[in-house]
Amino acid sequence: MPTMAPPEDALTERFARIDERFDEVNRRITEGREETNRRFDRVEGDIGELKKSVAALQQNDLTIQQDVVSVQQDVGSVRQEVADVRKDVAVLKQSAADLQQSVMAIQTTLNRLGIGLALTFASVLLTKAV
Repeated sequence: MPTMAPPEDALTERFARIDERFDEVNRRITEGREETNRRFDRVEGDIGELKKSVAALQQNDLTIQQDVVSVQQDVGSVRQEVADVRKDVAVLKQSAADLQQSVMAIQTTLNRLGIGLALTFASVLLTKAV
């Protein structure tokens, strides 16, 4: 018994459906490839932006470090100035104490002179009265 082959139209229709499936698969693959490429391009752009941001942050960090060094130097200078002012204050305090002692000595001398003058006047008066 001979085998019956499907009619020619049925084969053509079957091959046409297979071709349609291949075309659909190719279309999906192409769409997937395009979407993947778009995503890679977007990621590549994001990476570029991140690199720029990192470079800017590094520059800012360098500037901040330089500012910190400058502030530290200024603090050192201010500390030295404060130490110098404290020394000057100590010298002024000592000078004030010395001046106060001198004023007290002058007052003591003036008191002695006052008593001496009073005695001299008293002696002059007594001498003239006699």
